[in-house]
Amino acid sequence: LMWALMPILKKLYKDKKDLAEAYQRHLLFFNTQISWGGGTITGIMASLEAARAQEVYMETPVTIDDDLI
Repeated sequence: LMWALMPILKKLYKDKKDLAEAYQRHLLFFNTQISWGGGTITGIMASLEAARAQEVYMETPVTIDDDLI
């Protein structure tokens, strides 16, 4: 999952600290089948990260916390 999200996270987070935090969020073990993990879960995670990145860079309160992602 992390390997699939790396290019997306690099585009979303330009600050190295924010990028490192995003990497840490996705380093947990994620047990799934290939049919779900291949596209559906990756897409959901990418959309959550995009929404969080927008909140971080617009300096609005972050409503999407690490536990949700």
